[in-house]
Amino acid sequence: DSWKKEFLNDFCVTNFSYHTFCDFYQDMVNRIIALNCAVHTGRYSLTGNESVNYEAGIGKAGSVETKEAPPPEYRFAALKELEKLQQERDEIRNLARKEKNLGTQVQLNTKIKQLTDRIEAVRASL
Repeated sequence: DSWKKEFLNDFCVTNFSYHTFCDFYQDMVNRIIALNCAVHTGRYSLTGNESVNYEAGIGKAGSVETKEAPPPEYRFAALKELEKLQQERDEIRNLARKEKNLGTQVQLNTKIKQLTDRIEAVRASL
């Protein structure tokens, strides 16, 4: 994939900050967070999605446009939120497969749809 090649080209020690060891480490962490975001979005970028309002919070992306890059803490929190939502959706899918009552199946499928929408909103913010 092209995003994997971009990561490998970007994850070069010469691209990291040498101001302090903390800056060096943070540059490394930011690139790994960007790689994990690329797994979900299909594009490697250190800045993330610049057309999303990051002040709105996770799961509420796209409400107001801004030109600011997201802070790395936001991207990391969004990744954690995305994984949590995907796990919850998978658990509900398993319950829906086992459920015999049609009414309960409909409720579970509605919940799955809501979780899928939230997952897509978080994914768009990455």
